[in-house]
Amino acid sequence: HGDDLVVKCGEETALRLVEVQPEAKRQMNVRDFLNGTHLKIGDRFGEV
Repeated sequence: HGDDLVVKCGEETALRLVEVQPEAKRQMNVRDFLNGTHLKIGDRFGEV
C-alpha cells in the first residue's frame, strides 16, 4: 500500500507509522512522505 510504513524495531517488534516529521521539514502523513521518498525494503532511517 502507499499508505503503510511499518518499521522493524526489534526481533519481534514492529511499529506502524501514521505520520512522520523528517528533519527540518513539516509533519506529514505517511502517504505524502512515501510519495517524496525513495525507500525500499531493508533501508534504515539513519541512511535515508
